[in-house]
Amino acid sequence: YQCSCDPASNVAIEIFCTLMKGKTLNEAAVLKEDAFSLFLECEDEGLREKARFLLELLREGILRYQRR
Repeated sequence: YQCSCDPASNVAIEIFCTLMKGKTLNEAAVLKEDAFSLFLECEDEGLREKARFLLELLREGILRYQRR
């Protein structure tokens, strides 16, 4: 999946995959962007923005899946 996007995006995607591993759809749907900061043990606004985007994308996908 690694793409030619900026390194911070690749890090956000790696964290996203790690945090999602083994979760149910319901558990994944309620994950907050704070989990990314806790995982890295640091606050980074750029990472929070990327986390927010990834989580919104995930929630949209879950909603579409559940509507089927």
